Amino acid sequence: MEKPYIKKAVERLIKNQNKDGRWEEHYTNYFSPTFIKGGSTAEHTSWCILALLDCGVTPLSDTIINGIMYLLKLQREDGSFPSSYTATAIDSVKYEIYSAVFPLLAMSKWFRMVRSDNYENS
Repeated sequence: MEKPYIKKAVERLIKNQNKDGRWEEHYTNYFSPTFIKGGSTAEHTSWCILALLDCGVTPLSDTIINGIMYLLKLQREDGSFPSSYTATAIDSVKYEIYSAVFPLLAMSKWFRMVRSDNYENS
């Protein structure tokens, strides 16, 4: 049985997805009790896809498919993604590898789940 706090978190992620499939946040969310939209990145979208899949959202749901399609639109011809993640406004450190690792993790996890013989389309 799904825990109420997990269900609430999943609902919040789904609610905050943009129509084009991406997720975004503003760095001031670190300090705010309410969600503030900011720039979207491949990293934000990847983290949301990974979290939703781990919480049991079906890989063929509109939410997940739209997120995967957004990542595919961002992906460059050489397979890379735009690097855009800066950890916080406080340290302003740019983590270049995040845009290489997290989209790949999200897409590979999604692909394995869809291709799995154990996956049941519900």
